Amino acid sequence: MSSVGGVRGWLLGVVALMVTVGCSGDGDGAGEPTIRESVTPSSAVTTPSPTVVVPSSTEPSVVVPTLAPVPPEAMVQTPEGAVAFLQWWVQMYNYVELTGETELITTHSEPGCTFCSNFIEDIQPIYDTGGRIEVDAPTVFENIRPNPITAEGYLVLQFDASAGATRSYQSDGTLVDEAGSTATPLPFIAGVQWVVDHWVITDLDQDEVGE
Repeated sequence: MSSVGGVRGWLLGVVALMVTVGCSGDGDGAGEPTIRESVTPSSAVTTPSPTVVVPSSTEPSVVVPTLAPVPPEAMVQTPEGAVAFLQWWVQMYNYVELTGETELITTHSEPGCTFCSNFIEDIQPIYDTGGRIEVDAPTVFENIRPNPITAEGYLVLQFDASAGATRSYQSDGTLVDEAGSTATPLPFIAGVQWVVDHWVITDLDQDEVGE
């Protein structure tokens, strides 16, 4: 799997590589996917434009991306709190893609999150060797629809995802990979789990039911 193509293609369904859902959210029986069957959404929310700054392809070192802390409204164990967390999470995802600070993904996801681990495996080698990733536009999650929270603190969110074209470069500036943008937002589903006093992502996958 190619680096940038794998990340963007896998996230937005451009290539035939799908997330293997198998996180261990609440210790259910073996083989049960962490992202469970969705139920009727209780509301719909649109993600505001991410605050992450996209660097210029001609001067990649001039503009430094920024990331705001997790907002207070995303630290509440309610469906609205889960929506706010996912809105912040995609901004964090964009930030990590541009900086290589993959420890943020680890901090805000379950250890068994397949999407998260594959994302890290895709981009870490680029930054470890002095390379960089550039995007024409950040990944955006919109029309977020939360489902009720289970007794175990688990919640499923459905949403639409889109992303701009992306390129990865070696340390010497050589283009090594690129992926096109998504013309139309695609349906996705994410699982989140409340752990003590905060939300974490359990996994993320394309929503075949919502297509």
